[in-house]
Amino acid sequence: MELTSLTAASNLKGAEANLSAAKAAVEAALAQEEAATGQDEQAKAQIAVSAAALGQAEAEAASFAARHQRDAADLKRYKEMNLSRTISEQDFDHVVATERVSAAELAAAEKKIETYRSMLHQAQAARKATQSNLSRQKAEVAAARARLEQAEAQLAAAQSAPKQVDQSLARADVARANVDRADAEATQARLNLSYTRVNAPASGYVAQKAVEPGTLVEAGQAMMAIVPANVWIIANFKETQLTRMQPGQPVKIKVDAYPDLTFQGHVDSIQYGTGARFSLLPPQNATGNFVKVVQRVPVKITFDELPGADTILLAPGMSVVPEVNVAAEGNDSKKKKAAVAAP
Repeated sequence: MELTSLTAASNLKGAEANLSAAKAAVEAALAQEEAATGQDEQAKAQIAVSAAALGQAEAEAASFAARHQRDAADLKRYKEMNLSRTISEQDFDHVVATERVSAAELAAAEKKIETYRSMLHQAQAARKATQSNLSRQKAEVAAARARLEQAEAQLAAAQSAPKQVDQSLARADVARANVDRADAEATQARLNLSYTRVNAPASGYVAQKAVEPGTLVEAGQAMMAIVPANVWIIANFKETQLTRMQPGQPVKIKVDAYPDLTFQGHVDSIQYGTGARFSLLPPQNATGNFVKVVQRVPVKITFDELPGADTILLAPGMSVVPEVNVAAEGNDSKKKKAAVAAP
């Protein structure tokens, strides 16, 4: 009996000590959760800051693009005037310098956009990491609270043997908390593993490769360009050439790189709008100084059968001359020089 009393007293002291330790663990876990919440809010704010900076940089780039377009147009006019000797060399040099400065400003603005876009991607990746860390800390809090409940159950069991059922329930809560923590750790591990693999958006040929095996790649860094095997032609026909042109009409295609070969294709689609209408600064003809200019309309032409890439190279930017059979009496087929385009 005395031995039982001593054992019970010892178990009671041990349960009280475990309860104090569990309370301290809960407080520490809550502090870590609060710190993780602060880090997540900070990452969220950084995303907002990066997005705002990116928007401002894009607005500046648009302004510089408009200024460079104006300076380029001025330079074109001054070149013609310089040839006729109607302006001084000093004025012409000034226009040339202005155009170069605006071009440099535009290039710097575009580089700035790339930088801010990379910063935004980094901020988004950091937000994912902080969210995962916050989930893990919440699981730690849940586990600490479960351990606190277990300690309280052990104390209750030490005070009264019939309360062993409550202790078993607390152990079940600890097991569930451990499962939640394991799930959070597995999610973090899968997220970390996904960072080690970068998938290309499509199959094709590698161009402009900027990385080598063993190179450390940062978030948002351009590694290479992918040129898909499927190619088509974008022909900018005059609007006066579209009278009888329709999708599905056959096309004979001559590629400048292969003057002795003729490829067969067909009209895939005709854009609903001229190229000028979808430019950065479309012309506005309601100013009172309207001069009628024949517009160009992009027409997509696809190959009926793509040649083998091992023998014939068709790459983006190459020049071709398509001839569309519009099947109209007394009307010759339309020709227009265009460029092969890839998705």
